[in-house]
Amino acid sequence: MMTIWRYLYDKRMWIVFQLILLFLLNVLFFVDNAIILHRDALIYMNVLYGTGVVGFFVWQYRMEKPYYKALIEIVHNPAIDVLAQLPHANTYEQQLTQQFVASLIKEYQQTLSETKQAYLDQTEFIHAWVHEVKAPLTAMKLTLDANRHDPSMRKIAADWTRIHLLIDEHLHLSRIASLDRDYLVQQVEAESLIIQEVKTLSSWCLEKNIAIEIEGENPALLTDEKWARFVLRQLLTNAVKYSPVGGMITIESGVRENIPYISIQDEGKGIPAKDLPRIFDKGFTGQTGRKQNAATGIGLYVAHTIGEKINMTIQVDSTVDVGTTAILSFSKPNHYDALTT
Repeated sequence: MMTIWRYLYDKRMWIVFQLILLFLLNVLFFVDNAIILHRDALIYMNVLYGTGVVGFFVWQYRMEKPYYKALIEIVHNPAIDVLAQLPHANTYEQQLTQQFVASLIKEYQQTLSETKQAYLDQTEFIHAWVHEVKAPLTAMKLTLDANRHDPSMRKIAADWTRIHLLIDEHLHLSRIASLDRDYLVQQVEAESLIIQEVKTLSSWCLEKNIAIEIEGENPALLTDEKWARFVLRQLLTNAVKYSPVGGMITIESGVRENIPYISIQDEGKGIPAKDLPRIFDKGFTGQTGRKQNAATGIGLYVAHTIGEKINMTIQVDSTVDVGTTAILSFSKPNHYDALTT
């Protein structure tokens, strides 16, 4: 808030100048014998001069206060059109300030527009690339399905699955911005989600001879099936990726403290304790990921981001050389959800 004291502080150089000028006038009257001035007249002159200076600054403060008040309101409550909110400029200094602000806003809007256009171009390119890649991938999948009993196809099927997962990961990453418009809450059985994702990764599991055990209850989940499947897929993908050949992955579903959950436990190398707080950071691969040269640092970041948007939480516990457990907790059901599903 622009107070009178703040205003006077900003004008302190002018005030000091007036005081010095008044002091020099008094010295002149005392030193110059040609000037004869009675003491009372000298006091009267100083009081009159001081009153005039104070009155001038008070008047100027009252004139400029509305301008400062309007600027403060813009700072605390900025609108989309800042230029339209700017008050009328009364001085040349204020005019220059507003011109400078206008130039900054114009440059910012231009940069923002160019950034948005670049993002849209990149997103459009990714979508086009994904659709172009899907055609040969679909043809490969048909060939693999037709020759699934051929042992030589097992490795190709696993590689196909990894390519499919990477494309799916980037496709979901590009769609996060529009998740609010592409979100449908419905009741889904936990077992249905789990089985679908296990089937998706079956060829990779066969290549590594990984056994998957599903246990626990089959709770009903109130969530968006498509996005929930993607998050579960990322957690299961990490479990398969870091599990040793011939390992075991245990998937458990149930309800704990009235909150449905799905947990995935593997027998991999585990995550060092110092890396655990950063596993959801974008681009972070960690010590295990760097050693195996298999991590992109995107999967868990995307899963965590989506989870926050659709009210799911991911908790990861890990012990080095023992394994990792990822727990996916879903939102607690309530009466509103029961009415809308």
